[in-house]
Amino acid sequence: MMRRTALAAFLAVAAATPVAVPALAQSATPQSADCGRATRPVDRAICATPQLRALDRRISDRYRDLLSGLDAESASALRQDQRWFVNARDRAAASLSGAELITELTGRLSGRADTLDSLTATPSDGVVGRWRNLYGEITVVQWATGVLTFEANTVDPVSARWVCDADGDGEWTGPEEATLNVQTDSDARWSLRTTRKGDALSVDERHLGGSVTAPYCGMNGMISGTYFRVAGSTDASR
Repeated sequence: MMRRTALAAFLAVAAATPVAVPALAQSATPQSADCGRATRPVDRAICATPQLRALDRRISDRYRDLLSGLDAESASALRQDQRWFVNARDRAAASLSGAELITELTGRLSGRADTLDSLTATPSDGVVGRWRNLYGEITVVQWATGVLTFEANTVDPVSARWVCDADGDGEWTGPEEATLNVQTDSDARWSLRTTRKGDALSVDERHLGGSVTAPYCGMNGMISGTYFRVAGSTDASR
């Protein structure tokens, strides 16, 4: 059954990352705010607010720790995920000032810090477990019978203008690959190909039958992307 779950508390400020998001610029640096040269309102707000500076530093420290532990390809994907976070943060805060700006930044920085803290750079093999990025997460479970099931939830990180919720079952198609069949309320047939690539999980949406719009997403929404393992979720068998 398809579900519209209330993930705003985590997803709207957190984090996960689709392969391509044209709406977000690609030029933002993933580094922490440079308070010696802060000129933009967002950077000035972070640098002038002790709580925000502490959160910004926490993000930077954990981000660097993860990069140092991930393989090269996964580290590159995390750098892109962090760039998308910075862009989403700046776009959401662009029209705000004063207390509203501080509140917005507090929520977004707290969410990102919690997300990065939840990840591990040394996941076990396979696709089973909880995986997360800026946009949301996917959980793959292997049951005692060998059957795989999954739940995936993603959302536009700027304004939540689209939400994707999908679930279903699947099967192994290789030692480090599984195909997950999406259950929908329509005749459209969709699947997710999940493949381990180093320390990360690659998710690729595939449609069978010509449909180009996933029935479980809003306009331009997607689940495809690179996800990172949530610590403690390696034992997901039931």
